[in-house]
Amino acid sequence: MIPVGQFIVAPLWVLCLLAAPDPLGSHARAREGTATPRFRLEDISSRSGNLVYKDHRVSISIKPDESESSITVKRGKRTLVRLHNRHRISWLRYPEQVAFFPLLGKKTKQLIVALDSGGAHCCLSVTIYDLFPRFRVIYDSAKWNVGETWNGVRFLDINRDGVFELEDDLLAFAGGFDRLEGVSSPRVPMVFRYSPLVGAYRPANHLFPAYALRGVDEERRTLRALKRTRNETIEYLMDTMDVLLRTIYAGRERAAWSFFNATYSYRFLSRARLKRDVRRLLIKDQAYRIVYDY
Repeated sequence: MIPVGQFIVAPLWVLCLLAAPDPLGSHARAREGTATPRFRLEDISSRSGNLVYKDHRVSISIKPDESESSITVKRGKRTLVRLHNRHRISWLRYPEQVAFFPLLGKKTKQLIVALDSGGAHCCLSVTIYDLFPRFRVIYDSAKWNVGETWNGVRFLDINRDGVFELEDDLLAFAGGFDRLEGVSSPRVPMVFRYSPLVGAYRPANHLFPAYALRGVDEERRTLRALKRTRNETIEYLMDTMDVLLRTIYAGRERAAWSFFNATYSYRFLSRARLKRDVRRLLIKDQAYRIVYDY
């Protein structure tokens, strides 16, 4: 065990949020002239040792060779959960990130735990627990096939209601298409919103379409200009898939396919083959099924 003092969240990130311009532009603004509060987990997380909030204690234990770690959460003397990171790699960010933070707009905080087991485009596991009135999972990234290590998980209050949404990148299409492998694979930024009815975070791109589709208009203009060209670049195919999938997950599937059919002109992959592959992966994805109520 690595001893460390109790972790205290400094208010510096709040000052930065208020002072800095909104990097996502007007699409991310809920009201005229107001910026969307946002932060990343690494801005507030404790990296090692013990973290204490009320009667909850989080302990991080790392093997001497630093190959594995475990996180134990206790309330008093009772162990609530123990998580293991058996492939601990820290080339991009610290492998264990833990924080207590009031995500849900109430007086008590929630516990956020992230484990990184290596890889730039996979392998980030994020779990969020509510502590009161009982200890329970309100978000599990494994359930939704998200966990993009490169971008990490982002927290933001899109509609400024005091309850933070979170954003992570969908991995359902990684490696699923010819000519789009590895870093070229499409990764849809997925917004998750806390549902009091369900008591958990749920996919919500369709509830925040302006935010979910930020930057897509510019990509559409570029693709329209190229529709009569026999396009051969991977960048063209990447942009096509980005527009198609982000529009679908924003709840506008009919418009997404209409645009795709009107503009697709990639030379090395037929329209029919790509549509078949996309639909095959969509129907398997839990987030897609939530958005369209399957």
